[in-house]
Amino acid sequence: MTVEHSHRAGLSQARKEGIELGLAEGEARGIKLADILLDAGRIDDLKRASNDATYRDALFQEFHL
Repeated sequence: MTVEHSHRAGLSQARKEGIELGLAEGEARGIKLADILLDAGRIDDLKRASNDATYRDALFQEFHL
């Protein structure tokens, strides 16, 4: 294996790990929002947020997530 190939493989692995971390953080953020909305009895907001990314982003801002 050449140094360049080794470098590319390392970058590929780092990218994969970064993507996995980002997905896990996004999932945790969504679950936290769902928990907050459920605890507040805001079922309609939760339903809307599940299908409307703009509204979901507004809720993330509202709850500082």
